[in-house]
Amino acid sequence: MPARRVLVADRDALARWPMAEQLRAAGFDVVEARTAADAVAHVAGGLDLAFVDEALREEDGAPVLASAALLDPD
Repeated sequence: MPARRVLVADRDALARWPMAEQLRAAGFDVVEARTAADAVAHVAGGLDLAFVDEALREEDGAPVLASAALLDPD
């Protein structure tokens, strides 16, 4: 079974890194983003789960979640 793909999006690397490392240790395929644009690009690649900070660089995390909902409404 392929690893589940998880996005961890946070502008602060010190907040993003520990969560990403724990998820990797648990066997998840983790992608990281520090901006909303980076996060949306990862969403387009397909995800199983996303952890998104509400205050990303340049804008809030709402566009990331909206993109995810459009691509996979379930």
